[in-house]
Amino acid sequence: MSKIIVALDNICGGKAWEDAVALAQKLSGKVWGFKVNDALHSGHYWSARLNRHGKLMFDPKLYDIPNTMGNTISRLIPYGPDFITVHASAGEEALKAAVEAAGKQAGRNPDLIPCRLYILSKHPTRGGRTPT
Repeated sequence: MSKIIVALDNICGGKAWEDAVALAQKLSGKVWGFKVNDALHSGHYWSARLNRHGKLMFDPKLYDIPNTMGNTISRLIPYGPDFITVHASAGEEALKAAVEAAGKQAGRNPDLIPCRLYILSKHPTRGGRTPT
């Protein structure tokens, strides 16, 4: 199985979901799965159509207070993502809330792997350096 994750981020407009599903159909079986950003995963009812063609990575890059992180994870998991991105820089309590919320939803998607993203691009407090 391929390790490639196809980003569907730049698909937008009135036909965004139809275009995303059409691309997923073309790549079905050739890639690991598909990354959808906040613009696409807000239409959760399409997730099942994408899941037929590969795994899903929801990429909201969550960074918020613990309660909001947990609530957001709880709302997203029932739609079948295999990954949900969260910022490690949100802090330990926020990450614990996200993991706890994912655990509560595990019966719906036992394969969910919440993943952390550290600093995605240049950060002014790090002297413009991206950590390695």
